[in-house]
Amino acid sequence: MDNTWTTRRILTELCSPEQRQDIAACFWRHATPEARRNAVPILANAIRFRAQKVKDAPPSKKAAWTVSRLHDPELVTLWTEALAVFHLTERRPLMAACLGAWGVPNEDGIVEVEEYPFPEPAALEATIPALTEQFPARDLAIYLATAGLVMGHDDPRWREATWPIVGTLAGG
Repeated sequence: MDNTWTTRRILTELCSPEQRQDIAACFWRHATPEARRNAVPILANAIRFRAQKVKDAPPSKKAAWTVSRLHDPELVTLWTEALAVFHLTERRPLMAACLGAWGVPNEDGIVEVEEYPFPEPAALEATIPALTEQFPARDLAIYLATAGLVMGHDDPRWREATWPIVGTLAGG
């Protein structure tokens, strides 16, 4: 089985249509102004609208347009950021519980130290049964896949520790 979790794979294999809509809406409501500003011309180009029309649209409409272009390779960066924003705004309790269980110092799900003891894959996996008592397995799978994707750019150990668990949590 493939343990590589790309943005598109997370969104299509782990997220329901409703979750994709929520993730896109979260981006348009909560991403930094700069991220939203940078996303407008990319989305406008993808849906072949003028950038001003996209800029002036309400967040719900921008989210619907974003979802309609799920498979557009030009929107991969937007979707990756949307996954991160979604977890930082809508899944903080899940992030805090996971990081706490793994021994990573955090403040409400945000790692605020540069150096911390990295959880070994076996130790991380050992925390999953307790975490699935607190949170839906599918939500944990989405978080682990996203953590590996986003944090794995700076430290590949995140991918090595999180991605092998995702398929099991997702029922695959």
